[in-house]
Amino acid sequence: MPHIAPRPALFALLILLLLAAPTSVLRALAQESGATAAPVAPVPEPLPGIAEVVPRAAELLDQARQALQRVEEGADHQGWLDSFDASRQRQEQLQQRMTDMGDPAGWSYEQLLEMRTQLLEQRRVLAGLFDNVSQRTAELDQLRGHWNEQRDYWQQWRKQLRELGAPYPESEFKEVVSQSQALLKRITTVSQDKIALQKKATELIDANQVLVRQLDSALRTLRTQTFKKNSNSLLSRDFYAELTPELLQQVRTNSLQVNWKSRDSLRAGWWILLLQILTTLVLASLIRHFRHLAQQDSDWRFLICHPFSSGLFIAIVSLGFLYSAPTLVWRFYQVVLALLAACILLNDIVTARRHRLLIWLLASSYLLSLLLQVINLPLTLTRLYFVLLSIGGLLVLTQLYRQGRRQKDPWPLMTGLRIGKGLLLVSLVAQIGGYSTFSSRLMDISFKSAFALLVAVMLQKLVRGAIDFLLARRKLQSLPFFRRFGTTLGERLKVLVRLVIGFSCLIFLVQIWTGGDRFASTWQRVAGWGLHLGDYHLNIGTLASLVLIVYLTSGFSWLVRSLFDVEVVGPKFLDSGVRESIKTLLHYLTILVGLLLCLGTLGVNLQNIAVIAGALSIGIGFGLQNIVNNFISGLILLFERPIKKGDLIVLNQEWAEVKKIGLRSTVVETFNKAEIIVPNSDLIAQQVTNLTYSNTQARVVIPIGVAYGSDLEQVLRILQEEGARHPRVLKFPAPSALFIGFGASSLDFQLRLWLSSPDFVLSVPSDVCIAIYKRFAAEGIEIPFPQQDLHLRSVDSSLLQAWRSSPPVPDALQPAPPAQQEEQQQGEDQQQQTKG
Repeated sequence: MPHIAPRPALFALLILLLLAAPTSVLRALAQESGATAAPVAPVPEPLPGIAEVVPRAAELLDQARQALQRVEEGADHQGWLDSFDASRQRQEQLQQRMTDMGDPAGWSYEQLLEMRTQLLEQRRVLAGLFDNVSQRTAELDQLRGHWNEQRDYWQQWRKQLRELGAPYPESEFKEVVSQSQALLKRITTVSQDKIALQKKATELIDANQVLVRQLDSALRTLRTQTFKKNSNSLLSRDFYAELTPELLQQVRTNSLQVNWKSRDSLRAGWWILLLQILTTLVLASLIRHFRHLAQQDSDWRFLICHPFSSGLFIAIVSLGFLYSAPTLVWRFYQVVLALLAACILLNDIVTARRHRLLIWLLASSYLLSLLLQVINLPLTLTRLYFVLLSIGGLLVLTQLYRQGRRQKDPWPLMTGLRIGKGLLLVSLVAQIGGYSTFSSRLMDISFKSAFALLVAVMLQKLVRGAIDFLLARRKLQSLPFFRRFGTTLGERLKVLVRLVIGFSCLIFLVQIWTGGDRFASTWQRVAGWGLHLGDYHLNIGTLASLVLIVYLTSGFSWLVRSLFDVEVVGPKFLDSGVRESIKTLLHYLTILVGLLLCLGTLGVNLQNIAVIAGALSIGIGFGLQNIVNNFISGLILLFERPIKKGDLIVLNQEWAEVKKIGLRSTVVETFNKAEIIVPNSDLIAQQVTNLTYSNTQARVVIPIGVAYGSDLEQVLRILQEEGARHPRVLKFPAPSALFIGFGASSLDFQLRLWLSSPDFVLSVPSDVCIAIYKRFAAEGIEIPFPQQDLHLRSVDSSLLQAWRSSPPVPDALQPAPPAQQEEQQQGEDQQQQTKG
């Protein structure tokens, strides 16, 4: 059992400082030299001689022809004009539609968002056209500057040759200058046409911004009037005076104005529709094909029974975001298909019939509300519809709540029913009181929130089922990594999916309740929420990024260590202690990278950290020297490995097993399952006995005493035989029985045994001692116990006379030998236990 000598940890710190010092010095010198260096003026290039005129002229003329060809290719403005004409027509259509719909102040919230989204998409197209024209104009300006330089260069060259009086080819210079001027003239003409296109694009963009500002003003007014009374009360006569026959005529007119064919949306997003159809068909066929394999996945049972509905729901939910600016009618079609597929799938998830009825009622009510928004139902009729919907919903939810209490439905459902009843009651009271905007908005966002939560639950079950399905495949299970860590990998992926879906659902709910138009814009707005800590602004986006980085760093560290353990090294190629050390270093390296990413996300400048670390080095050296000492000692333990995970050591006269070696401390576990956290510096600076440093063999010594008069050779033979008979005793080195000496009351022997592992240093001696005791009893060898003789030198004569005159003590009353006393005591204990 080797003893590890104490080694100081200071030398490692000195090495690190020596390695870091030259780098910092060189960096400082480089910065100083860079700061003091003066700018050097460029040396003008000398003009070439006469021999270079002809070849350079030919090369330049060829470049001029190529440049003219590029200019002519960009001079075709017909494509630009067609794009501008299409954009102008589209904008005129949107403006005419806004005129037909009347004042935006009377529009619904969905109509305002739809029109605003289409105008923003139109502005995006116009901005793209403007950027393309501007980029082409900038290229022409760059080309004009280049050929101006070439023309001036050749003119200066000709001037120099004239001053020198040397003969030169005048025709070459004239041709080069004339070609350059012609090219510059053509560039100027094309540039003027591009500038005219820029003006047209600017006019269209300005007109678009006017319409967008008009809608933004209507949206702000609608948001500010949400909690204001903007209609007549249903209990007043003025409301019933609004119920005129003209309302029905207005309904017919509005219905005829709806573009039910939605050709513009179909023309713009035909490829998305085709992709959705193909995705639906492919997913439906795949679900049918793998139906027998997915029977065991409980999260996928609702997909197996309805493959087409499953494919349709996944295609619409996953690809619907590709529509840049869908019209309200096109979105209505998408919502109808998605809700129909979702309700069919939810029929298999929800088991109770009343719950299925509730889902279908919710879907029907929301689709009817959305249809009324599409046809722009007059406000008076819309209010009556919401009143009837609120009353009917209250009756249905109250009945379902009573049945749920009797059937003891789960608390989330009961809580949802309570919230639903409360929202319907508030909407009904608000509608009766004349707060029509607030009531309609409350109903709309309630429907959307309910279906958003249902879709989130379905997506979570879908992805969880997909993870279980993929990890259960034979091809993956045949790989050692997935066979060993497949379950853990699946759980980590499910946690990540739960976080992503939950966070996305939360952002979507914020979009619904705050009136956002797009998910991305809502996230940008939410990400900006935060608080100021001095000059630093800590927002939700930063916190979300930090959480994501920490989770991904932890997961990546686990993945790297697992792959290293299974795929790279394997249990047969490297010692377990070395493997654990490398895995620990990989873990801390990954954590370090994650920490740097977190600091970068927080906006912390790493150069400032280096300056602060240098300023605090003295304080760290004095105040945190123990922590630094433990850190350096941990590195020494990981690299030098005087102890490693799984070693059995003797620490403070107590046996313990090393469970974990960290960079600051080491965790050891004693035989009574108590965990001791030992600073790494103690393991380096103090003497530690490692029982398994180079080998796992251990020796035990069993002391044995026999009575005087026993046969020494017989005792040695018995000890040798019983020691060798035990299966855990090594054959080599062989057991050895030794006669040690003459004791006070016994002949002393020792039996020395070698074991394969220190784990058996208690159990093996116990078994061998029992066997020796039985063998001694069978062979008639006595194991003595200590005896003492009492010699009385002076006794009072009266006491001696009284003792001699006393009658003899019967044998039954004489004290028994110690062995008999033990047997008698055991018998009495058994009798007492029987009586008890």
